[in-house]
Amino acid sequence: MTIDEETLSVIDEKIRETIRLLNEFPFLRTIGSCQGHPEQVMPLAITFQVSDEVAWLELCRYVQRGLRKKDLLLNVQHRYFFEIGTSCWEWESFHFAEEHREELDQTRTELEQLVRTHLEIFKYQESKEG
Repeated sequence: MTIDEETLSVIDEKIRETIRLLNEFPFLRTIGSCQGHPEQVMPLAITFQVSDEVAWLELCRYVQRGLRKKDLLLNVQHRYFFEIGTSCWEWESFHFAEEHREELDQTRTELEQLVRTHLEIFKYQESKEG
C-alpha cells in the first residue's frame, strides 16, 4: 500500500523514508510509528497490520540478521489479530538514555537500508514469478 504525501508529512522525520518503503510491501501496512526519543524515554517503534505472515517473517529475519551484524537489536512482537486474515506486529528498538542516541541513529539508518534492500529483492522475486 503506497502511503500518501499528506500522511507521510506527519510521520517523524527520521523514520519517514523507512515508513514509506515499508508501505510498498503488498503484505503489510504501517499503522503507527515513532522515531524514538531518548529524552522522553520513547523507543523507536513501528506497528504493522500484516496479511502474509510468511513474507512478513522473511522480512523480519532479514532485518534482524542485518542489524545483529552491526550489534544492533530490534525486538519483534506479535501483538494481536486485527481482522480475519491479518494480524498486528510491532518492531521496537530501545535506546532510552541520552548516551545511546548514537546507537538509535545508527539503528534507524541501518533499518532503512535493510528495508530498502529487502524491498528490491522482494520486487525482483515477484517479477520473476509473475
